Amino acid sequence: MRKGHLPAISTSTPTSGPRRRPGRLVVALVVTALTAALGGAALAKKAAAGKPSFKAGDPEAYYIWVDDAGWHLRATAAKGPHAYHGRLRATGGMRDVKPTRKGLFKRIEVSGDTLAFDFDLATPGVDGFDWQQGDECLTAELKLDLRADATRVHVGLAGQSPEAIPFLACR
Repeated sequence: MRKGHLPAISTSTPTSGPRRRPGRLVVALVVTALTAALGGAALAKKAAAGKPSFKAGDPEAYYIWVDDAGWHLRATAAKGPHAYHGRLRATGGMRDVKPTRKGLFKRIEVSGDTLAFDFDLATPGVDGFDWQQGDECLTAELKLDLRADATRVHVGLAGQSPEAIPFLACR
């Protein structure tokens, strides 16, 4: 630069200058918005208060509810055997798990905020477990015969099926 001359000042506007890449925060916000728009329905809340209607010999399905005694999961089968696998998650932890039969206890594992289970049910029958948890809601990922079939899940007194799996069940 020559003495007495100032450097040239750019008169270009930000839109006419070089394009900037979006920051990580912007990318994260877009991904979150897309996830909510595309998969948010899968985590729609289902009201879990009250015991749904079921009995031994009903077609293979899951039943989840909460009442004053705590949370409950039952599985039914009319013909079988059928394989029931799943994970339940609740912030604040899962505790005081009580299976409906002694042999089922070794098929349930609790680790922090997650309760995982894997059991078979012969026909006709009802099996499952009860538990306490530290949160009002739980996230449920359930499989019946290795398939995630939301139509085979019934939540709360109304026995509503979630739109998809995983789903939220709340008091």
